[in-house]
Amino acid sequence: MANNHKPGEERLEDNVSSRPKIELASEESGLGSANVALQPDETAQSSLRDEDSIPVKSEKPAPQSKFDLREIKTTSLTEPAISILNIIETALNSASPGSASIAAQSLDLLCPSTKSSEVGDYIWILWTMFLEVAQALPHDSNKPGQGTLVAILFELQQCAKGDVSLWGSEWRLWKDLPLLSNFMDETWTDPVGKDEIIDAQSARRWRNQNAFAARCVEEGVGEWAHFGIWQLRAALEEERAADQAENRECLILAASEWAIHSGARLLQWAADEDKEPEPFDWGTDVAAGSLFQGNPGLSHRRWNFWKDRFNEASKDTGLWNEGAIAAAREAFESMTEAETRKGNKSA
Repeated sequence: MANNHKPGEERLEDNVSSRPKIELASEESGLGSANVALQPDETAQSSLRDEDSIPVKSEKPAPQSKFDLREIKTTSLTEPAISILNIIETALNSASPGSASIAAQSLDLLCPSTKSSEVGDYIWILWTMFLEVAQALPHDSNKPGQGTLVAILFELQQCAKGDVSLWGSEWRLWKDLPLLSNFMDETWTDPVGKDEIIDAQSARRWRNQNAFAARCVEEGVGEWAHFGIWQLRAALEEERAADQAENRECLILAASEWAIHSGARLLQWAADEDKEPEPFDWGTDVAAGSLFQGNPGLSHRRWNFWKDRFNEASKDTGLWNEGAIAAAREAFESMTEAETRKGNKSA
């Protein structure tokens, strides 16, 4: 795979005792999230006292991207959803390299005991808030918001809370990210209907959701590549009505996020399946669309078909608008880059 590094991985090698300690805010504070208690040693405190008399040149703080989640906060939220959202929002707007780890520890502290009857409800609410935030965060590769969200999931996996029994299965909390795959399956609903034209807000949220899911697959915190196959099939393997330009655009924008953010992982799976004597059982519908004459699942042949279709779309100014053309071009270039890096690794 082109990117073997997982977000936050370098921090796992640090001594656990060196991490910031997390304390939940009291109700009187009104924060509804977590506070970070940093405890400097005596040497550091002495050094700070010695520097009190030294004039310090004030510097204008570097501007940082702010992620405003008012779109979610306008809904009727109750606890623990409010606290979960506050923790995530703090991490998104933090310049600290350890913000994802701090957020994960805070979310872990909010979780009821594994023996509590409320643990399942908390976990489901947690994934609900993650999805709400993912749909609100821009899909753009040059904006760190979604990357931070995925990093929080990765850091949460490092928090060991014990085993929990949910939905008739045993889970390791948080290593297995209990019920996350179940939640994604139940809430994955393509808003593009056959007879209805999608509105701009729904299209934007759907594209963001696909970008988040694709990032999770690439970083190894989610094994739901079948979502990507569904979107690539819908956008590239089926004919669409000429009078539904908005729907066609929504489909190709969502599909492009899979090529851009999880192309390396999809290409690796395609290579692995080509080597297998028996087709891999995806356990779900990954059949080919009407325009692709090939086997279901992932293969180099299907990969190349998608790549060619993205390339065609990136040049078809008569069919696609500027945004769709740019997305198709980036998808094609990302797939080409994934092939180049895989070839260099094999050489």
